Amino acid sequence: MPQYVCLQTLLDSPGITGSELARRTFVSRQSMNVLVQGLERRGLVERSGAPGPRRERDTALTRDATSLVRDARRAVASVVDGVADTLGPARVDALLHELAAARDALASP
Repeated sequence: MPQYVCLQTLLDSPGITGSELARRTFVSRQSMNVLVQGLERRGLVERSGAPGPRRERDTALTRDATSLVRDARRAVASVVDGVADTLGPARVDALLHELAAARDALASP
């Protein structure tokens, strides 16, 4: 899941730093650095060659990763649609409300 969220975030916000990726995916900077290193070894992300700490370098998806993430988004959307159909509109609204509250609680210091 962290890899998918990282790749999805990079698709939406190409060139953001590892530190920003960590904030948006709710993992530590150290964990994100390890995750990005693995994605880099697999040829799914590239980091700028600018000097400085690796976790502060801009990170972007490769062409292969962009295609992979778009395919994954379609698959995830299909699963989400199936769950939403099963729950019905009222329960989906309640779930979204609770998830937003959980997100806000995690984001506050």
